[in-house]
Amino acid sequence: MERMTQRGFNFDRDFVASHLQSWPIAQALKKLQEIEDAMEDRELRPTYFDQITASREALAEFLASIPALDTPWDKVFQRTYCADCSAENCDAENCPHQAERNSPTWFLAQEVADGGNDPLR
Repeated sequence: MERMTQRGFNFDRDFVASHLQSWPIAQALKKLQEIEDAMEDRELRPTYFDQITASREALAEFLASIPALDTPWDKVFQRTYCADCSAENCDAENCPHQAERNSPTWFLAQEVADGGNDPLR
């Protein structure tokens, strides 16, 4: 029997439920258990989204792995620290905020400003 699932509505499960009266109880219970097991297996298998968003650190690690020259966290860093910086030659290791520099982890911990559009402007 083919199973079709659409937006959480399991047609196979509903088909079984609608035929419970005409099926032997053992057959109906077996089929319902198979459906429940299959649904549970799908719920237990993590997706890439689940893995990437498991924690702030996991998301930051994923974002940092993307090769990019111009990122939202760089823009926010520059507005936060570089605009008023008096350090000489801070493009290199002389930056007093090296831990926050080019850091998605730092960026993800910042308060949302400007209705969430702040990093994109």
